[in-house]
Amino acid sequence: MKIRLSIHSLLALGLLASSVPAVSFAQTSSPAPIPQNADQNDLIGKLAQKEDRMNQKLQNYQNKSAEAQKARQEKIQALKDKYANAPERQKARIQKQIDEQQNKLNSMRDQQTKKLTDMRDQQLNKINKLRDEKQSQLNAQRDKLNQFRDQQNSRLQQLQNAPQQQQQRLNDLGNKARGDVSNLLNGGL
Repeated sequence: MKIRLSIHSLLALGLLASSVPAVSFAQTSSPAPIPQNADQNDLIGKLAQKEDRMNQKLQNYQNKSAEAQKARQEKIQALKDKYANAPERQKARIQKQIDEQQNKLNSMRDQQTKKLTDMRDQQLNKINKLRDEKQSQLNAQRDKLNQFRDQQNSRLQQLQNAPQQQQQRLNDLGNKARGDVSNLLNGGL
């Protein structure tokens, strides 16, 4: 019964592991907390930890990016205010500065988007690799358990057949003994 319970437990764990979503990026603003009673050494716990760390990294990067973009926007707004009050001869120079700052802001946004995508893909690859490793370990354990179960079933079958084999050997021995006695009596007279 213990073997069967272990196999069912491993199968249930395997089903849970295969049904765990890789990573939820929809909630990067508030990472999902890990349940307090979750075992941090099991597959789901490790995946949850990886997801939380990745979400925290993404959130920190997004916060820094938002601050940098806000500072750049403020600088552009200050230049626009300066442009509105500037004499005609300085407006061209200020407009050039505004355009440069706007280009920097756009390139910064593009770089940040690319970096966020790269970070997400990198973390997804790590999580998928961990899940694959754990799945292969689970498969190896399942194979060992199946092999052990087959050996135990074979041994159990031998033990179940033992009384029949014992009875057959006793019958064979009895027949042989009767035959020997019969031969002895017939041959000796």
